[in-house]
Amino acid sequence: MTQPDISEGWAAGESVTAQKLNRFTKDMFDWLLSHREPQVYTPQLIASTLNPNLGSTGTATGLYWRDPITGWVHGHFLIAFGGAGVSAGEGTYIISLPTPARGFQFGGSAARSDIWGMWTARDQSTTTLNSRQGLIVRSSTTSGPGGVGQVILSLLDGSTTFVNHAAPFAWADGDTIAGTFSYPEPLT
Repeated sequence: MTQPDISEGWAAGESVTAQKLNRFTKDMFDWLLSHREPQVYTPQLIASTLNPNLGSTGTATGLYWRDPITGWVHGHFLIAFGGAGVSAGEGTYIISLPTPARGFQFGGSAARSDIWGMWTARDQSTTTLNSRQGLIVRSSTTSGPGGVGQVILSLLDGSTTFVNHAAPFAWADGDTIAGTFSYPEPLT
């Protein structure tokens, strides 16, 4: 559905009938509602050196919404390792977003605060320190698969460590990463 064009079918100085105004209001309302429906996407988990394998029953799912007025994207993802063949890969973990992100520039320098979010990871193999949290940090605005943005996961423990194949724990069957994000899409 395309956005209703306010100039289409309207003439300067025209007296607008209630019928015409009601039709335009309904079309605009329908268009706004159609853009509030969640869209499904499949986040890709890659690593800086060797990509992980989620395993035979591992999953990666995500939903997002794009606000048609502000152009902001809001969403969440869940990545689960499961079954035979789970491998943690090697290097810093990078997760794809559903769309490109608009990068902010300040004084000619790229800012890294244009994608916001939080994440939590759960280690199913232990009962101590089995859940960790952190902040989502921009890795790229457009270099992900198909030109989408990418994020890395920063541990919220006072260290400078990013989530990787061995941190915050050794990834195995049953372990999960869930996150939420918000960012502006590029201007069209």
